[in-house]
Amino acid sequence: MYFPSMALSDCTSKKPHTVLRKIHRPKVTISVAVLDSHLILFLWPGRKATMKKTKVSIIGGSGFLAAELLRHLLARDDTEILRISSKDRIGENIGAVNRSLWGQSDLVLQDISPTECAAGADIVFLAMPHVITARVAVELFETDVRIIDLSGDFRLEKLSDYTRYYAPEHPCPERLGTFV
Repeated sequence: MYFPSMALSDCTSKKPHTVLRKIHRPKVTISVAVLDSHLILFLWPGRKATMKKTKVSIIGGSGFLAAELLRHLLARDDTEILRISSKDRIGENIGAVNRSLWGQSDLVLQDISPTECAAGADIVFLAMPHVITARVAVELFETDVRIIDLSGDFRLEKLSDYTRYYAPEHPCPERLGTFV
């Protein structure tokens, strides 16, 4: 068994019960400890087995940014992708839209409202171009969902910076500076 950055010098401790390293893996948590100069391994069910999955929806799912986001989310055990909405390529599987996702999921792009897409989700990712994202985000402000904007619409704090770099006006300038 391989333990990252574990050296023999890590196993020499003056205390009778010293936990040297905890290693978390999807199915098991491993603790390496020293007990009376003996190396002891403790194994128990991993933390991911007991964690609640984060429910995620994506609005604007047919672009390259959404494909990259999906690639990362599909590899995680602690997330569940509920819905992907789009105005393009409705009814197509995400693998047909982006070949790098071929065979990884049976998720299909849907033409649904932002509120419908966010229903039941903990987090909604907005993966659309700027200006369009702000208009969609306005519909989600009243819902109880966390919004992660991947565009530039809420990136800046000042309206003058937004009009300089993105567009002549912002659909909801009062929200600038409120996103993290």
